[in-house]
Amino acid sequence: MAWTTSACFAYTVGQTLAKAVSWSTDSMKVALYASNTMTPDKTVTTQVLTEYNGTASQWVTANEVSGTGYTAGGTAITPLALTQNYNSQGNNTIAWVSSGSPQWTSATISAYGCLCYDTTVSSEGLCFNYFGGQQTVTGGTFTIAWNANGIALFSC
Repeated sequence: MAWTTSACFAYTVGQTLAKAVSWSTDSMKVALYASNTMTPDKTVTTQVLTEYNGTASQWVTANEVSGTGYTAGGTAITPLALTQNYNSQGNNTIAWVSSGSPQWTSATISAYGCLCYDTTVSSEGLCFNYFGGQQTVTGGTFTIAWNANGIALFSC
């Protein structure tokens, strides 16, 4: 199967409700993934299946981008915030947002998507974002421009 979607890990949402993860105050990173043969699974039930470079996880460095200008583990996501949006149609959402755009300069890399993970909590994966296909840069700057709705969006 191929990578085709973006989602939050259900396990991590549960950890958030248990106050083990703070989406706005913990330290977060984003790592890029070059493999389109992996199939991210939002329904995993244990932390070890969400972890960056965890032994039981598919989010290992072997699936991660390698190339000029990229260091395994990715880069920090800053600044972070949670925002609430309620509209007149009764839609209520919480968005995990960042006004920053992670970048890798002088890079020659290709990526299908990324893993956002919490370095405060054992490199626990928060969400994965699919880029809509392979994105490539040669001797330039690879930039993630987060969706206007946020890195992750929760409906309430």
